[in-house]
Amino acid sequence: GSGFFAVFLSIFLNFQHMFFCAVVIQTFVERAKTASAMSSISLLIPLLPIGFGYAGIGSPAYVDGLVIALGFLPNFSMAFWCQSVLTLTFSHTPWGFNENFLKRAYLPFHSGEFAVGAEELPAPGIILLIFLAHLIVFASFSYWINQVWQGELGA
Repeated sequence: GSGFFAVFLSIFLNFQHMFFCAVVIQTFVERAKTASAMSSISLLIPLLPIGFGYAGIGSPAYVDGLVIALGFLPNFSMAFWCQSVLTLTFSHTPWGFNENFLKRAYLPFHSGEFAVGAEELPAPGIILLIFLAHLIVFASFSYWINQVWQGELGA
């Protein structure tokens, strides 16, 4: 299987990312109900591009660009990271902080008429590093915006 610490760290960082997104959202809205609805929508919208990958649109350049451009959205990088780790595991290549950290994920078979997702995904390690960079920028922005512009629900 995949390395426990690498998987745990990725999931933990995803939870941190969702927290910082919630901080930014609660700063801009005035009612808790609106903040809750916006948070729910912001967690579901990033899953749509994976559906495009399942529709057969997921060329490697498309997927790489999406991860880099939209990785700041909560759950976006994590969804592609999970798909990449599962694809590597499916091809009997465990992922972790080892020689497979930067290995790209390829489906071990051709999807044929029915696409099962992108046939080639970025390496889970690359996705994790991009996600970490986005997380640092997003955390800094959320801290700054919460200090500069405190909403009614902000402290």
